[in-house]
Amino acid sequence: GINNRTLYRRAMSIQHRMERIKKTEKPKTEKTMKATFGEKDFSGDVAFKMKNVSKAFGDRVLFSDIELKVAGGERIALLGDNGTGKTTQMRLLCERLESLGMETVLTCEPSTSPDGQALRRALSGKEPANNSRMAALFLIDRIGHNAEIEGWLNEGKTVISDRYYYASMAYQGQGENFEWVARMNLDCPHIRKPDGAILLDMNPEDSMARIRANRTSDELGIYETVAQQEKIRARFARVTEYLKDEDLIITVNAAGMVEEVAERVWAAYEAIRKAKEAQNWGLAVRWVRMPS
Repeated sequence: GINNRTLYRRAMSIQHRMERIKKTEKPKTEKTMKATFGEKDFSGDVAFKMKNVSKAFGDRVLFSDIELKVAGGERIALLGDNGTGKTTQMRLLCERLESLGMETVLTCEPSTSPDGQALRRALSGKEPANNSRMAALFLIDRIGHNAEIEGWLNEGKTVISDRYYYASMAYQGQGENFEWVARMNLDCPHIRKPDGAILLDMNPEDSMARIRANRTSDELGIYETVAQQEKIRARFARVTEYLKDEDLIITVNAAGMVEEVAERVWAAYEAIRKAKEAQNWGLAVRWVRMPS
């Protein structure tokens, strides 16, 4: 065990170190620091922000020109037809955000829940389903997925996802189904609106060429033909027009080198973030979604 002699030596060592510490005289004049905070509705955008803050005792500066912003999390969705590079660009965006010290969550639809697994079987053609059933399955899966997203956002994380309700509108919202699919998602109280969406746009023939380069014909999904991709691209244009006054959707050219597209995606993210800071949109930029 530790004897008295050992304790004495430790105490003397601590005392000698304390004697070498440069001391600052206690201020002789008492001062009161005043701060005023205006009332403002909290939107979840910025929890705390300060700029050009300094503190000193006499000529001894403790810190100067400190800037700090604490965000409540961000949601961004990345959209686009199959083969436009959503998975790659989502990963690169996450890596760039994390390099800046932001904690991110990369998620996707369908989820890994039983509802999501049923959706994957239907998308692969293994389990037949019409557009109405597919839209309903996506809605149910999305509601459960939103509970997870809510938890991540409450932890201050930035959530990046693919698809979301934009994809349901483009893929299952064919003909008369469009308004029904749109309203069942937009009017659902348990489905959050992303803070911004980045739509990756590409010529359908080029996107299908990418898909075929990585899959066999047996692995192609029910939407993965040039004819289907052309229709879906047109419906994504309809989605952006339909939501132009409700959602912030930025279209990005997905053609070119991966690095070039990544810079375009980053510019779109920055535009979403600035729109959030300017409070032009109701929610924080917490969700980036890539429709597909």
